[in-house]
Amino acid sequence: MAIYLLDTNHASPLITPSHTLRHRVITEIAAGATFAICVPMVTELIFGIGLLPRAVANRTDPTLISLLFA
Repeated sequence: MAIYLLDTNHASPLITPSHTLRHRVITEIAAGATFAICVPMVTELIFGIGLLPRAVANRTDPTLISLLFA
């Protein structure tokens, strides 16, 4: 089982529904991989999600929520 540490550069692709990195991360999680993010990245990500045009959709997207906080 692989373990990954993601940095802030990965935040934008993770919240972009059509981005290939998002799909790869979801696929890897389904295969049993573990992904971790540091606390400062969590705060940057939550702040950034609120600024995007899709802010409401991002905050209520169950895939995004489970991807980030499962």
